[in-house]
Amino acid sequence: MISRLGFLVYLMRLVAADFGGYASFDDYYEMVVDNITSSQNYTVPRDNSELLNVTDTVIHDYGTYDFIIVGGGSAGAVLASRLTEINEWNVLLLEAGGDDNDFNVIPSMASYLFNSDMNWAHLSTPQDNLCQGFGTGNRCTHHAGKVIGGSSSINGLFYTRGNPLNFDQWAELGNPGWSYEEVLPYFKKSENVAFEVDDEDYHGREGPLVVNVTGETPGLDEVFFEAFAELGVEKVDYNGKQQLGVSKVQYTLNNNQRASTARAFLDPVLERTNLAVSLRSFVTKLYVDNSTKTVYGLEFVKNGKRFFSAATKEVILSAGVIGSPQILMLSGIGPSDHLNDLGIEVVEDLPVGNTFQDQVTYLTLKFRTNHTFFNISLREQLQLYLDDQRPLTALSDIVAFINPDETTSSRPEIEIYTVVTAPTLNSNLSQDLDVVHDIRVFVCLLNPISKGTLRLRSKDPIDRPLIDPNYLGDAQGQD
Repeated sequence: MISRLGFLVYLMRLVAADFGGYASFDDYYEMVVDNITSSQNYTVPRDNSELLNVTDTVIHDYGTYDFIIVGGGSAGAVLASRLTEINEWNVLLLEAGGDDNDFNVIPSMASYLFNSDMNWAHLSTPQDNLCQGFGTGNRCTHHAGKVIGGSSSINGLFYTRGNPLNFDQWAELGNPGWSYEEVLPYFKKSENVAFEVDDEDYHGREGPLVVNVTGETPGLDEVFFEAFAELGVEKVDYNGKQQLGVSKVQYTLNNNQRASTARAFLDPVLERTNLAVSLRSFVTKLYVDNSTKTVYGLEFVKNGKRFFSAATKEVILSAGVIGSPQILMLSGIGPSDHLNDLGIEVVEDLPVGNTFQDQVTYLTLKFRTNHTFFNISLREQLQLYLDDQRPLTALSDIVAFINPDETTSSRPEIEIYTVVTAPTLNSNLSQDLDVVHDIRVFVCLLNPISKGTLRLRSKDPIDRPLIDPNYLGDAQGQD
């Protein structure tokens, strides 16, 4: 007789022996190598011509739905899953990017995804205070997922809810239902924590989104915990009762694979007959009823053809911090002076794109150690990965949320996280990084004061928008 646990382990080994669904390990290895090589040779397009190569000027009817969701990313995939729980509601989900694959689910391959067709890789306008050393003309790159699952399909998998005071502040500004006490039940409902937590009341174990931690980096984790303890920074569950402190990073990680919103929320419901998902569908315009000021449909381009689809209940715009304001302004919803300058008929004068704000991360502090980390070949790393072992199951190890000026606020001002990078294949990281011995430390400013803008370059959706983040432009607090 085999125990239930033993049988489970046996099944897991069978899955691992399947080489991720490939006929042999060599085939799986070649898939990874091909994707790394493709990333290193990829040139990011600087306009949307590949998505808007219209060969047919006729606008085709794509049907009528109760709800149309624009963007199948971190929010859109969840919305599609939840709305289609109501059998009587028909939902259309439009995603400008394509499908994910067996490469993007490997957590430590995220850096290669940034230079791939899964990333919009928008460039900002030239900046005075930041992005001086990237060889991009003082312009910053804004990574945003162009793939089902959106940025949750290409990011570093960190599962960080945000600080409770942020939610409470949104509620105080006149947004009912957004206090932390009110949103916490929804976090718990979505979450399936796969590790032991200190603050059980703040976590869920029955949701679709698996949250996990990974194994330690030998010679690193214990040292960092001890270092922060010497500074008086206590060990916490940063998604629990208190965010201030130091912790193992919590990941959206299902076994060894990335748990994007597409994988967690959308894949299990794709067979629902009231859900239609259309990939590589780039939305160019919203149709607004001027008398009621409601959106009743939209236009999008797919496979070189233009389509119109109508919504009887709602069009939900969830195309991200860059895509959503771009679509709104192209549709005549935005600052009237800007729209008039571009020859766009104003439907509604609203301050769209006026308060672009983003956190700033210093890339990066590097420390040379006398310790040897993951000094193994890519083949060996992949063999470990298929058995759910480091290093490819994680990008980082330790994260700390602190207030360096020792204020009494429970909202941290700085996030610090560590990264040890294993050698892959002709690594695209900086040449002065010793991936076998170096530790990288990233420092992130969590609550920037500076605000920037997002504007259209023209009234043609083929053009990427003008992004001016104005990083560090506000001198408040400087001597």
